[in-house]
Amino acid sequence: MRELLAETATVGDQHIDLRHKPTVIMVAGVNGTGKTTSIGKIAWHLRQELDRTVLMGAADTFRAAATEQLDEWATRTGAGIVRGDPGSDPGAVAFDTVGAALARQV
Repeated sequence: MRELLAETATVGDQHIDLRHKPTVIMVAGVNGTGKTTSIGKIAWHLRQELDRTVLMGAADTFRAAATEQLDEWATRTGAGIVRGDPGSDPGAVAFDTVGAALARQV
């Protein structure tokens, strides 16, 4: 799965293709593996080094501290964030985030 995703997400020089508007980077994995920290680092890189506008979607609606942690990374990096209510459908948060990115042209 990892090889398939890496192959799909890269162009010839092993970089994520950021030409699409919006570019969506989905991060998934088991608890405690550093997903939120990785999201923060990616957002920082996109904002500071590539001068891109970043909008995060807090779709982990079932873990109590997930939204707060992602909100902190959004503040640190200057990114926007879309949140759902605790326990709401994560797919709906993702859908709303893409809709907001399209509306804001980010």
